[in-house]
Amino acid sequence: MPSRKRKDKYHPIDQYVEGVLILIKKAEVYGPEPLGRKDVLVAGGKILAVDDAITKPDRIDVDAVTADGLLMIPGLIDAHVHIAGAGGE
Repeated sequence: MPSRKRKDKYHPIDQYVEGVLILIKKAEVYGPEPLGRKDVLVAGGKILAVDDAITKPDRIDVDAVTADGLLMIPGLIDAHVHIAGAGGE
């Protein structure tokens, strides 16, 4: 896979670009409180930016996805768990 980094000089975003840079447009974002309809920029499994409108960075390949009205919520790890000793044994 070709490098997605800028060819001319270092840019701060280069440290995150290890494959695909993804721009998710117009998602209903929760973090966990409702943030409204936002754009989200993701690279290397990390969220780089959440804003009302994010434009594609120049000279960097970006996969854009339109999530028009779809919900984007924080990941839940083991969301269903029984806590021993909490009275629910």
